[in-house]
Amino acid sequence: MVNFPIPSRIPTPQGQNCPTFKPPPLDGSYTVPELFDYNAEHNTEHPLFVFADGENTTRTVRYPEAWRMIKRTAKIVQGNYKRLEDRYVAQENVRPAEQGPTIGILASVDTISYFSMIVGTMRLGFVPFPISIRNSPAGVAHLISKTHVIQLYVSPDPAMQRLCKEAVTLLEKDGVHVEVLPMIQFANISDEGAPAKEEPEIEFGKLDLDKVVCVMHSSGSTSFPKPIYFSHRTLLQWTMLPSFGEVDLCGMILGVHAVPLFHAMGIVNVIWTVVSGLIMGVFKPSSPPVVPTPERYLEGIKATKSEVLFCVPSFVEAWVYSGAPMNKTVGDQLARMGVALFPFYGATEIGSFSMFIPSELPSVDEWEYFKISPNLEVEMLPQDGMDDIFEATVIHTQYFKPNVINGTTKDGRGIYRTSDLVQRHPHDPERWRMYGRTDDQLMLSTGEKTNPGPLEAILVHDPHIAAAIMFGRGRFQNGVLIEPKKEFMFDPRDERKLADFRNKIWPAVERLNQFAPAHSRLFKEMIVIADPAKPFEYTPKGTPRRHVVIKAYEPEIEAVYDAVKDSSQPDLPPPTSWTEETTLEFMRAVVAKVMKRKLGDGDDLFQEGCDSLEATWIRNTVMHALRQSTSISLHGLPANFVYDNPTIATLAAFVAKLLQRSAAGQQHGDSKAEADQFKIEELDAMVAKYTTAFPSHIVRPGAVEPASVDEVVFNYRYDREARGASPRAARCEAVGEKGKDVFKLWGLNERLVDSGKVVLLRADLPKPNLGLKEETYKEIQASVTSVIHNAWRVDFNLSLSSFEPLIMGVRNLVDLVLGSPRPAPPAILFTSSISVLANQHSPVPELPIAEAKQVVGLGYGESKWVGESVLLRAMRETGMRANVVRVGQLAGDSVVGGWNEKEWVPVFLRGSQVLKAVPKRDEEISWIPVDVAASALLEMLGSSEPVLHLVHPNPAEWGIVSDTASELLGVPVIPYADWVSKLQEAHRTTAGDHDAPKKNPALNLVDFFANDLAIESSVVLSTERAEKVSESLRNAKRLGREDVEKWIAHWRGTGFLSA
Repeated sequence: MVNFPIPSRIPTPQGQNCPTFKPPPLDGSYTVPELFDYNAEHNTEHPLFVFADGENTTRTVRYPEAWRMIKRTAKIVQGNYKRLEDRYVAQENVRPAEQGPTIGILASVDTISYFSMIVGTMRLGFVPFPISIRNSPAGVAHLISKTHVIQLYVSPDPAMQRLCKEAVTLLEKDGVHVEVLPMIQFANISDEGAPAKEEPEIEFGKLDLDKVVCVMHSSGSTSFPKPIYFSHRTLLQWTMLPSFGEVDLCGMILGVHAVPLFHAMGIVNVIWTVVSGLIMGVFKPSSPPVVPTPERYLEGIKATKSEVLFCVPSFVEAWVYSGAPMNKTVGDQLARMGVALFPFYGATEIGSFSMFIPSELPSVDEWEYFKISPNLEVEMLPQDGMDDIFEATVIHTQYFKPNVINGTTKDGRGIYRTSDLVQRHPHDPERWRMYGRTDDQLMLSTGEKTNPGPLEAILVHDPHIAAAIMFGRGRFQNGVLIEPKKEFMFDPRDERKLADFRNKIWPAVERLNQFAPAHSRLFKEMIVIADPAKPFEYTPKGTPRRHVVIKAYEPEIEAVYDAVKDSSQPDLPPPTSWTEETTLEFMRAVVAKVMKRKLGDGDDLFQEGCDSLEATWIRNTVMHALRQSTSISLHGLPANFVYDNPTIATLAAFVAKLLQRSAAGQQHGDSKAEADQFKIEELDAMVAKYTTAFPSHIVRPGAVEPASVDEVVFNYRYDREARGASPRAARCEAVGEKGKDVFKLWGLNERLVDSGKVVLLRADLPKPNLGLKEETYKEIQASVTSVIHNAWRVDFNLSLSSFEPLIMGVRNLVDLVLGSPRPAPPAILFTSSISVLANQHSPVPELPIAEAKQVVGLGYGESKWVGESVLLRAMRETGMRANVVRVGQLAGDSVVGGWNEKEWVPVFLRGSQVLKAVPKRDEEISWIPVDVAASALLEMLGSSEPVLHLVHPNPAEWGIVSDTASELLGVPVIPYADWVSKLQEAHRTTAGDHDAPKKNPALNLVDFFANDLAIESSVVLSTERAEKVSESLRNAKRLGREDVEKWIAHWRGTGFLSA
């Protein structure tokens, strides 16, 4: 009888309703590797992998095929083992009894090949040891020696071959001999690559739950990485984690394109699938493998239709993030944009600490918090002087055993102390977020860790350095704060002295870089020198107060990260003339400078070990040189052009082509694709033009006391040319009598115009100071607390360029609020349009639209997207509060039925009266009365949601409009297609009559009614977030006959419709 206790209550059993997946037994009768045997027999139709295999096709690998690949791999590994079996047998005296022959893996290969290598090795009863490719040669050698590896499987790429060679050389000096073998490749084990005749069955024995199944290792920033041993029992316990979440994941596709299998995070993805029925979405197997840039990652998850995403935070558009803390600025931005973020906190020693995928989505401002996985018993150790901060520990129970035991509880049970500090939620004691490390370990956004202590010790041996403090938690790379010794102090704002000091200490930095793993390496531009006017604080022991100093130098640290985004190698002069030969020479110099060695023109940079940080430096250096020596526009240059051109030769050719196109001028043909591309470039250029150099928000002394929103809100409901200001605004610019007329038209209290509570000003937003006098503009800037911008020209016949003055107005309003003296800039709400969504799939979520290609169409919708983009980018870059509200069709006021006669609905009814027929459409309408919309906008203003939709959450049938209009106008109802035909015929027969559109304004919108209305009306918008924010929208009354009666009565009252 197998002793494998299972908790009596499993919150969310997996695979309960999946027709192709029968959950395997988890009672210990099968180990994890043996579960692949089980699924190959019992779940023959269930997929394990899916990847894009062509532009619009995918390839699925089901369990039987995966099992065949596992067996083929196992046969290769077994054959290689037998050649050196004598050495393995002789080694049994020094290898722990529970640890079988250990097989090393040092490889950069595709996920399926790596998976087959790991599982095939496990199934033999051997122990796979995946070694991180980011380790130094000394680190690799140390791990091989510690774990008794005799055979090492290495991928063929130059970077791994070089790393292996250097590590093996170090081992041979110590008398350790390792056989290097070629890594398993997909082409050799897949059904397509295997011999026509299936290989003979391979003998597999029964595996022991308490034997070692695999070895992982720690990060290696302290000195050398440490091996961590997993038993079959532990691995089986880890497989149950999804069952302790709140979602049955069976049949869902888990996007793991960017998760390396040499990381514990990669291993858990593999073992979860075999028990839960999850399907892994991966890149197409290839040699060399696909480099997972964020762009390729997004393409991969889209192609595989991945529903759950799992990655480290450097791939920022993720659903579940893990392996490192998410940078708070990035996380806040993503949350505001609608990305549901779930922190997955765990460790190689314990697996997951946080609950796996809760059913409830996190609120926008609480994405950092998580619940503890219910399968764990934990103890939170309080920290002196910090009431809400605790060290997380996991207790050894009958249901769960950590891989490492490094302490005991008060009752004597073993625990694993994580050294991770977590912070309790201020109101919910069951939720926590990451706070830091007890040992000050820095976790980068890439998932890798740096322990600063040993590295700082190397630096302080330099005679110029008094103290060093590394930083970088949640960032892409590390930096260091250096306090010079007194005799070497200087003002770091002196660029010449700063460069000179960095050069003086550079030998010490190079020693650090030789010792540290690649992810901990320092670049010269990431060295911040302390200001003598802001000296470090020290403890009584003479060590710097790390957190106090880093807090004090936050502005300098932020500045250096901002600067490095655009930094390059400034000491590389660009060619005096950009010829093919000089461009190639320059690229050689750039690559050699960044990668510290020369490469061949055809060598793949990434196969040679170039990482994403170095790729950024190469890109920035090229752009710096082009800006310095040419007049070429670089605003549209792809962010990933180094990845797309990964050799010196292709990079040089790319730049040469760029220069040639610039010299020749951009040519465009008449094809739709070329026309669309021209529009995309025009849209991107327009966004770039109005999103440069946002002013900083500076709070000035003597700011005015806040005025109420009622005093300063725009009079947006009643006149699209009206603007709001404070009551003290200069009357000479006011629009008094016209304002009264507008109020009267809409049935509002005209006396408000003279009361001082509402001031209407005639403004011209594209002009400096909004076209107002200087003193009026300053008064508005000083007193306004909120801005609602909904003045936009509604003309579906205009191109984007015709709307540019309006876009300029959006930017001017951004500058207005950023110049406010208030502690926080006033909030801006921009009313966009559902026209920006014509190319989206329904239902459309309340999220920003990232790419211009998604909005190509009418100039009106394109202009609204540019306005959205300007505002959202200003919000991201400056921290100002902003809301983009995509407004659907606004209907007449629910009180008097007032509706602007220039909009398409009144125009269409006037046309119906002239054509003597009203059309019926088979659709629902989500029009919302303008006064309800006005109330909703006020409720949305300043909310934490950056994008909201304002359409009726309870749509009505189109027949309400057509049937009521037919009765009141005395015309019949006909099919919409017939009505459009009548309109087109009228357009043809009145082509020479300039007065015809005055009688029938629908003639001006023939193309809109024939084509664009169908597209726009077909878009269904989600209002989930909007309804949470706005009570008025949530409780809006459904449109009915009485509403249509009020509209028609209003238009008859104004003379727009005949009686």
